[in-house]
Amino acid sequence: MRLNKQVSAEKVRQYFWSAMSTDRGIDSYTKLTTIGAPTFEEVRDGFKTLCGDK
Repeated sequence: MRLNKQVSAEKVRQYFWSAMSTDRGIDSYTKLTTIGAPTFEEVRDGFKTLCGDK
């Protein structure tokens, strides 16, 4: 829902990176690993490529 309110791709990128280091981001990581879903680490390289990062 919050990502839909971002006004640019750069804002989505900033939000994503900052959200991963919060308590909620860490809790989400734990929940994802519990159910066997892809984690942030598993999709990080693809996300960096989409953002134009190296």
